[in-house]
Amino acid sequence: MNKNCNLNSKESIKGLITVTNYDLMHAPARAHEINKLLEKATGIDSNLYKELCEELATLCSTSKYTFSNRVLLAGRSMQAGRLGGDTTYTGIINYGAVGNGSTAVSDSDVDLDNEISRKQYATRSVSGDELTIDFYFSKADFNDTVEEFGLVVDGTATTDSGILFNRALTGGWTKSSLEAMTVSIVISIDAV
Repeated sequence: MNKNCNLNSKESIKGLITVTNYDLMHAPARAHEINKLLEKATGIDSNLYKELCEELATLCSTSKYTFSNRVLLAGRSMQAGRLGGDTTYTGIINYGAVGNGSTAVSDSDVDLDNEISRKQYATRSVSGDELTIDFYFSKADFNDTVEEFGLVVDGTATTDSGILFNRALTGGWTKSSLEAMTVSIVISIDAV
């Protein structure tokens, strides 16, 4: 006897990226102390990170940008391989990268158009089917107009290293050398 299974659900991986710029130009000394504390932060306690960012927001004027991303073929293929036992890559997102290229996102992208800076994650956490990962770019990290952002699996400090998991066009925002910047990404793996 044949039984037909109707699989109506589809799974999707979605990402929401929130960027906050903190103007340190006229900020009090405490804001500069927080910037120094966070500029080399990797793998710190997520509650401490959140508290420091909230304090920084009270000390500085801020601007916030939110946009969605596309998980790329290279990222999906790497994750499928991990599920199938391929241990070539860890599957762990460890860097966030910004660039100033504005070519349309394509599923075949393997690098940002023009990467200008990358940072190791400051904090990351998983709750159910959501991953939240945060990055802190200090005022000294770069100053440029950011047109693109991507998460990197198994990256190093070297530009374009690792597997580009996702890519998003940002619409362009400017980060000056007088601003710090946080990038928070929520990756949701949903059944639709």
